[in-house]
Amino acid sequence: PSQHSTRLRGLFGVLALLLPLLITSCSPKTTTPQSRLWQGFITRYNTLYHAHEAYAEGYEGLLSSIQDDYTRPLDPLVDDLAEGQERATFVRTLAKTRKAIAEHSMTRKPAKKSGWRHDPKAVALQAKTEYNPALSDAWLLTTRALFYSGKLEEARLTAEGILLRYATELEVREEARLWAVRSLIHLGRLGEAEELIRLFPQGAATDRLRRSYLYSVTMAELQLAEGRWEDVLPALRDAAVRAREKKQRARLHFLLGQIYLRLGRSSEAEGAFLRSSQLADEPALELAGRLRALQLRGDSRSAQSMLRRLGQMRRYRGQQDQIFLALGQSFLGSRQTALAETSLQRAIDSARQHTTAW
Repeated sequence: PSQHSTRLRGLFGVLALLLPLLITSCSPKTTTPQSRLWQGFITRYNTLYHAHEAYAEGYEGLLSSIQDDYTRPLDPLVDDLAEGQERATFVRTLAKTRKAIAEHSMTRKPAKKSGWRHDPKAVALQAKTEYNPALSDAWLLTTRALFYSGKLEEARLTAEGILLRYATELEVREEARLWAVRSLIHLGRLGEAEELIRLFPQGAATDRLRRSYLYSVTMAELQLAEGRWEDVLPALRDAAVRAREKKQRARLHFLLGQIYLRLGRSSEAEGAFLRSSQLADEPALELAGRLRALQLRGDSRSAQSMLRRLGQMRRYRGQQDQIFLALGQSFLGSRQTALAETSLQRAIDSARQHTTAW
């Protein structure tokens, strides 16, 4: 036992001597393979972990707080951003990401070895301006948090700063470009957004981003803002498939139905509305899709019978104004004026807080 304790004391003594050297060699003020590995590790699994937790919590809370009428833009969280209504939802996220950047940024160039100019990897390493491998995530998360906070101009400036800071890292740079484009769209600066998206590179290096929800939703938002209804369909279909949240996929199919309807493509509109109602996990959206699909069917009698049954279901008690409005419109379409009047009056009576149906 005495020998064992003597060895332990010796080991701890050696560690106590080595620890300052290890800390110094892994400091963000020096750029070595060891310091990059260490700084990336503690950034990703300490500060950034908590930043992502705060962001997810804020995003989900904001999404669940929205009373959606399913006629909003692609992303329900950006509906009022153009009006400059800043939100405090992502304050904790921004505090964490900014702390990570302030404490763990590594900008000092690594030491050059003899003949480094003949080594493409060494040349690429010297061209970088940030050497902490986790900080690109911090910068992009900062941009997203600013965007959803309603600080659109600050989000744009941060994203365009990433274009310069990560000029040698294609995927980071082009993801930032997409956030800059989205910010410009919601600032109403469509010409600048168009110019920036034209610079998005072609080729295999950006294929992953082109297959992402972010790319699809950015292109769809730009085309919708410009009123290019036919052009928006491919990007919107892609976004509806790629959205992670089931609720968002349902919303996007609903929006697809609205655009098909605008273009006079009734059969495709009915299919999109039905798909929306199948995906929906809340009564309001499920009913909205079913109502519009019913309205597009040529058989008015079966549609009216279905609407009457829906009006009696407890599940849709909160949406009775919409059901009776749709029923009234169906009766008007088949020239059953008295029944239409009764249904429309019931829609008015059941409407709460002067809803769209009212």
